Amino acid sequence: MNATEIKNEYLSFIKENAVFNSITENHTEVITPFVDPFGEAIGFSIKSDGKLLTITDDGYTIWNLSVNGVDVTKKGRRRDLLQSLLDYNGFELIEKSIQKITTKNQLGQSIHDMTQLLMNVYDFIQLHPNNVKSQFLDD
Repeated sequence: MNATEIKNEYLSFIKENAVFNSITENHTEVITPFVDPFGEAIGFSIKSDGKLLTITDDGYTIWNLSVNGVDVTKKGRRRDLLQSLLDYNGFELIEKSIQKITTKNQLGQSIHDMTQLLMNVYDFIQLHPNNVKSQFLDD
């Protein structure tokens, strides 16, 4: 296979496996083909005010981490790492919701950025002390 065929196969996979559900006229749910450490699809919402678009996880990621023993909201190294990831990708944490305001022209890049950001944030599960300890015990 040449590079163009490989690209087409990959883009076809993404197109077939990404789901976009219209919740309301101004709210779309995006379910990516990528999964978090729990085997669940990574998803988020895109909301429109008529001019700008807000990409948000509606607080799900921080909640999901917290119920699995990872608190990234209290001061400390995890919070600093989270803030660094948010800043790098142009996102904000507003009342435990990861958000970014974007335009129609930047929507594709913003969807990609959100997906990548959430994958990186979910890596905090691997840094949980119990996971780190068990990895060293296994060795």
